[in-house]
Amino acid sequence: MLGDAGALDTLLRARALATTPLQRRQLAATEVWMRVRLGVPDELPSLRRARLVADSLLRTAIAADGDAAELAAAVLAGRLAHLLRVHDSVPASRVRPDAEGRLMLDAEILALHLAAGIGAPDSSLARRAWRVDSLISTVMPEPVRSATRASAFSRAEALAYPARHLPPELLTGLDDDYLIRLIHAEARGDSLALHAGLQDLIALRTDWSPAETAALDALIAEVALLVRGGHIAMAADWLDAALRAQRQSAPEFDPVGVVAFVRAMALRGHIAAAMQDSATARRWTGAVSELWANADAEARGMLTLWPSGKQ
Repeated sequence: MLGDAGALDTLLRARALATTPLQRRQLAATEVWMRVRLGVPDELPSLRRARLVADSLLRTAIAADGDAAELAAAVLAGRLAHLLRVHDSVPASRVRPDAEGRLMLDAEILALHLAAGIGAPDSSLARRAWRVDSLISTVMPEPVRSATRASAFSRAEALAYPARHLPPELLTGLDDDYLIRLIHAEARGDSLALHAGLQDLIALRTDWSPAETAALDALIAEVALLVRGGHIAMAADWLDAALRAQRQSAPEFDPVGVVAFVRAMALRGHIAAAMQDSATARRWTGAVSELWANADAEARGMLTLWPSGKQ
C-alpha cells in the first residue's frame, strides 16, 4: 500500500480537504515519506517534490520535540541541525532526576545517535557521549544505568562505524552486543575473530532475511563489516533487499532510522562504485544528491562515508 501511487493520490486528496494547519502539516510530512518511498532510486522528480515539500514545512520552525512525522520529513531532507543541538549550558550535575531531566537525556541520546549516523568528527562524538554518560548518572536510577549506557553507546558506536568511534572507555563491557564484538575484532586486527563472527552472522541471515531481522541502522554496520571482511557482493545483496523492503514498510518516524535509510542509499552507491558498476552507482548517488540537495552542512559529510573508514 505504502509503495503504491494510489496511496499517494489518496493522501493528496486528504491533504486538500484538511481543515486545520496541523492536519495539513502532518499530511504533508507523510507525503514527503511516501514520495521518497515511491521515488528511490530512479524517480528523481518524485524525490525533488519530496524535498520541496519538506522545505515548505521547514519555513516554520520544527521543535525537537515536535510531531514525529514532521521531524522525519525534516531529516529525510537532511535538515537536522535542530536535533543536533547539545543542551550543555546546564551542567549535568544540576539536571534534576525527574521527567524533565529524562526528556533532556532522551534528546541528548538522540543527538548522539544522529551525530554518529552522519559521521560527525570523533571530538564531537566524544563530547556528546560524555555528556550523555554524565546525564545518565544524574537522571537515571542506579539499577538501570548500565542498561541505559549499553543501549545508548552500542547503537552510537554501530552508527559511527567504520569512519568514527566513541571513546573506548565508554564501550568497556559492551561485547555482549554482536556488532560491538565484531567492530572490536576488526579494530584490533583480529582477522580470525572477525571471520568467525561474520560466518555466524551470514549463517543467521541465510535463514532469515537481513531486511526482516535487522534494524536498518544495525544493517548498515553489518554491511560495512562484510565489506571489510571481503564479502562486498553479499553486502550489496543485503542492502538491495533492505532497500526494497523499505518501499512497502510503514513510514519511519524515528529520526535515527531515517538517517540510516539515507545512509543506506549512499552506501549502496559507494559499494556499486567499488564493484565498478557505474550505472547502479549513479542511480543511488543521484537519488541521495537530489534528496539532500539542501541538507544542513553538518549532514553533508555523511554522503562521502565509505566502509574503508575513509572519506
